Amino acid sequence: MKKALLIGLVLGLVVGLAVPAMAVDLTASGWIGMRGYVFKNAMAAAPLFVEYVTTPAPAMMPPAWGVRAGMNDQQGAFINSRAQLGFTVRASEDLYGFFNLRMDGRLFGGDRGTGWWASVGGSQIAVQVQDVFIDFRIPPKLPLWARVGLQPFAIRPWIFMYCDSPGVSLRTMIDPIKLSATVYYGKFADPSNWTAFDGAEFYAIDTKIPLSFGSVNIAPGLFFAFQDTRYSTGPGDPVFDTYGLGPMVVDDMTLWWIGVNFDGGVGPAKFQFDFIYNGGDVDNMAGPDATVSSWLVNGSLSFVFKKLEVGVAGKYIQGEDVGTWRSEAFRLPGDVNTSPTGYASESIAVSGDYIVWDNGWFTTGPGWPGMGLIDGPSPIWPGYWTARMFTYFQATDWLKVGAQFGYIGDTVRGADAIGDDADDDENIGWEFDFGVNLQLYKNLALETGFGY
Repeated sequence: MKKALLIGLVLGLVVGLAVPAMAVDLTASGWIGMRGYVFKNAMAAAPLFVEYVTTPAPAMMPPAWGVRAGMNDQQGAFINSRAQLGFTVRASEDLYGFFNLRMDGRLFGGDRGTGWWASVGGSQIAVQVQDVFIDFRIPPKLPLWARVGLQPFAIRPWIFMYCDSPGVSLRTMIDPIKLSATVYYGKFADPSNWTAFDGAEFYAIDTKIPLSFGSVNIAPGLFFAFQDTRYSTGPGDPVFDTYGLGPMVVDDMTLWWIGVNFDGGVGPAKFQFDFIYNGGDVDNMAGPDATVSSWLVNGSLSFVFKKLEVGVAGKYIQGEDVGTWRSEAFRLPGDVNTSPTGYASESIAVSGDYIVWDNGWFTTGPGWPGMGLIDGPSPIWPGYWTARMFTYFQATDWLKVGAQFGYIGDTVRGADAIGDDADDDENIGWEFDFGVNLQLYKNLALETGFGY
């Protein structure tokens, strides 16, 4: 009996060890960037970016808007950095998990012990969780994938929506027409697990279909987004507070957007176009409610001749009409609260039309906040219009140069989109940019830009 039991145990152990453990593939990806800035006419950011600007030199940090505005014609320099490291754990072609870590160095030599790594002595707690999500295909083999967790919400990110948020997204690709659609649900705020009123939700559907007719390639798209934000003790509204229309203490803010867009090309021509309308309501605890109604248009057209590309681009963003209880500033997904605990779309930081105006033109890879006058997350686009001409030349496999000239105007009525004087200026100014990108190694590039 004992022998039989021993044999049975041995056989059971052998069979157990023979069962293969579930194998997973682990891959890592990421990047490290270092960037230096030398500047004159120090930052005078748009008022609505006072609390969101986080990267310039300490003397220009929020909320010292008046101090920043008085620092014109000052010279300065600083270095900052950003790095990301992501891990993908893939169990099968239909199931994987993703972990993304971010490390920021706001100023080389500063901020010891405050969550940034670039300080003397090192040993800083400076690793942030940027994304954590599970991505899987919904069985039984339907053309439908789900993503659950902290993830990027990216809808025309250079002009409308980019924000990492906890939530759920569903996406599909319908063959053979290649129609893609992504549905988003994001929980943007939930300050209490027992109070049902306070909070913010974001819903959206984003669709795209590529079409081809000979040398004509075009991909029209359509999206709709809706956001509801509620407060039991409401904060001030940044649009009305900025332009002196208060008191505007927000109880509930309901916003919606509809956007049409297309990307593509015809022969040597490339084009991109966006039109977005923003509507909704802002309920005021202390006075009249406000109706939101605004729009923007953004586009570019360029021609490619072998290694040379030349083009034009522009945008128009409706600005606030100061003195009315309408809200004509173009609002972005985000909180009305501009405190450091607020949230907002990062589209303005992503846009990168210029070097000085919005930071990020002609970069070789992922960017991060720098010296742009309107650089950083914000709950609105400032009211302005711009027209620019640009050219890029790929001189060799390792050398690319670019230049552009643009003009920026003000669309805010009764006040200014940027600056703190008492005039209602219609113009903001012009900007000239020049850049050089060097591919030093396969995975190492040096970019140098000058903007005036």
